Amino acid sequence: MDRNCHGLSELTYEDIMAFHNEALTRLCKADFSMYKGSVASFLSWMAKQQLCPVGFSILLSLTKMEKAVMLNDLPEDVIDEIKHIGSQNGNAFPSDRLYEICKDFCGKLEQFGYAGTMMNSARATLRMVFLFLDMNGLRYSPALVHAWFHAQGTGCFGTNEKMSRRVLSLFECFVEEGSIHPEKTFVYSPLLSDQLPEWCMEALTQFLDQKQREKKAASTVCMYRSAVTRFCMFLVNEGVTAFSQIDAGILKRFNL
Repeated sequence: MDRNCHGLSELTYEDIMAFHNEALTRLCKADFSMYKGSVASFLSWMAKQQLCPVGFSILLSLTKMEKAVMLNDLPEDVIDEIKHIGSQNGNAFPSDRLYEICKDFCGKLEQFGYAGTMMNSARATLRMVFLFLDMNGLRYSPALVHAWFHAQGTGCFGTNEKMSRRVLSLFECFVEEGSIHPEKTFVYSPLLSDQLPEWCMEALTQFLDQKQREKKAASTVCMYRSAVTRFCMFLVNEGVTAFSQIDAGILKRFNL
């Protein structure tokens, strides 16, 4: 009612996020957990009655809601890339079909004997992919998911990033062929920051870890990585081999 919704059909992902950020966060820890879990269960029940998207319940069930982002919260270059991919992919399919395929995929993984950490990672990874697409009205395509993961992988999955990336590769094969190839080795395009020398990478990794501990949004962490990577590449091109060599002249040239 506070959001001027006059029916379930008017409810949006932004409303769910506002409920979490504006209403729930004012509660004590015990009440917060109780209300959040209860409303998530209510939304799940409503989704089964086809009264609201299943993503509403999934979103509210996230341990850290900031992992789910709207497209406009991402860096501009990522937004442009995703919009371009979306406009070019005529064979992409909608998020509701993706949701059903994800359930089939996880069932196949279990048939292959996967359990524990791998299954948890598969469900968590595909849940975040589905949420991103559904929240933003986007259709599934491997290229679009790759662009999203490139920007959000570390912020969403942390130390499980590599496992999540493998899940997405296995899922892409499953979508194309209807089968899973656990023996297959996948080759990934490295991040631009992976090309930095060790003295840059060490500081950048520690800095990003600190930002994640401060509970910065995944999109914010991505922005930090992009900006610092550009700065470090400039330093390397200037012949700098340690941060202690930075002086005012270098900073002026970087700014220009």
